[in-house]
Amino acid sequence: MPVLIAVPGSEAHAERLGIRLGVTDVHPEIRQFPDGELYVRSRSIASPTPP
Repeated sequence: MPVLIAVPGSEAHAERLGIRLGVTDVHPEIRQFPDGELYVRSRSIASPTPP
């Protein structure tokens, strides 16, 4: 299942683009730690269904 991952500040653009492409747009939670490490989490991406 293709998805479009929106980065902070481009959520509206990702939503419009997702509609045009016919894919779901995902808005992840992104945090940056003081050492530069990133934490990215998305609850919107569905797991593939087992056969």
